[in-house]
Amino acid sequence: MRKDRIFGVPFIAASSWKGILRWACRMQAGLREHLEQHNGKLDGWLDPDWIQHLFGNEKGEGEEFHRGALVFYPTWFDKIGFEVINPHSRERRAGTQPIYYEVVPPGAKVTLSLLYAPWPGMKSHPKPKDVLPKLLESIEALLTTYGISAKRTVGWGTARIEKWRALHKAGGMVEKDTHTELWPEVQTWLSGGSTP
Repeated sequence: MRKDRIFGVPFIAASSWKGILRWACRMQAGLREHLEQHNGKLDGWLDPDWIQHLFGNEKGEGEEFHRGALVFYPTWFDKIGFEVINPHSRERRAGTQPIYYEVVPPGAKVTLSLLYAPWPGMKSHPKPKDVLPKLLESIEALLTTYGISAKRTVGWGTARIEKWRALHKAGGMVEKDTHTELWPEVQTWLSGGSTP
């Protein structure tokens, strides 16, 4: 989480979303198993085509940089709160100076916005009907299981998804309670020969 310099409003930058969502997609694609087999190292890991299609390749991977089909937007939070840590002295085993830090409190509401826009001439171009369900599953896993906090390993940063909404460039809009309910509606756009 960062704070806007002018208004002081907490937000997650678009670049942060790209990084943590790419990680969640990799976890869905088997990264955890790969790390367990290779002593926690990425040696030999290659992103599947669907991940490269969505996110592009990382700069410095030895080939020309290619951007992905996803465009990310910042997420603005409607609340901010405080937590406290109190480092203890090793000699006296007592805290001396509490440190307050800003957090997004439970109950804050946000909207995660992504644009799926494959561009002509993309290096990898899997079909949207193969890519988008995996993306939706990864988003749900990221928000409800993994979390988006720097302290996600201790359970911070998980969210409850209230609504899934998809918009089509021709003006169609679908809103459902789960991504499994949303997907059949999006498929009707794809079966018409267009991209969402």
